[in-house]
Amino acid sequence: FPESNRYPKQIYYRLAAPLLLPANLERVLYLDVDVIVKDSIWEFYSTDFQGKSLCACRDMSALDGMAPAQYELFREHRKDPDFKYFNTGVLLMNLKKMRENVSLDFFIRTGLELNLVAPDQDLLNYVFHGDVQYFDEYRYDLFAKLAYNKGLGYDWVLQNTSIIHFAGRKPWHHETLHYDTEKFWWNYAKMTPFYAQFLEDVVLNDVESGFKNELINKMSREKQELSVALQKCVDLLKRLEK
Repeated sequence: FPESNRYPKQIYYRLAAPLLLPANLERVLYLDVDVIVKDSIWEFYSTDFQGKSLCACRDMSALDGMAPAQYELFREHRKDPDFKYFNTGVLLMNLKKMRENVSLDFFIRTGLELNLVAPDQDLLNYVFHGDVQYFDEYRYDLFAKLAYNKGLGYDWVLQNTSIIHFAGRKPWHHETLHYDTEKFWWNYAKMTPFYAQFLEDVVLNDVESGFKNELINKMSREKQELSVALQKCVDLLKRLEK
């Protein structure tokens, strides 16, 4: 499989789950390490697979569009009106059915034949098209930052979400804009002996990197450019009125 700093070989381990886990185990719930399970997910975990190999949620970032190579990869899949590109950070796997239909060698052969962008996730979406039972991503695989961008803040998430996914930039990264739903992560961080170190790293790195100053300067430049453009529009409208 292709590997990189962003996609190390460990991301493929879940593909070996049917082979490596005990034969009497019929299901397993895979969770990325950047998720928080804040409420009971028993309903999700114990669901009837209804003959499907996987239970998953739509990928919230894919709702805004795929990369060009992904559009090409899923050209035939997208002709199906029921096609939904799912996120593999929260994945309930029907081990019994998967053992009957796929193998690690099959995944490897198929993966090497395809032009994969998000390697493991693209591969799973390609192989299991039409073999997935979908669940509500706002409840079981909520992308924290995208939710915040949609106006869904801490209180909404507290009441409506069971699994929060910190996809992309993490709460402990300093070179990023932070938002209130990150508090779920920090609330758990407070329970660990590393909390003070987390805070120190974020604050010191933020100060030393100059990220905030660069961001403010960038916003000031953009504001000035927009003001100039707006004034030109106003001047043009005045001339047209004459």
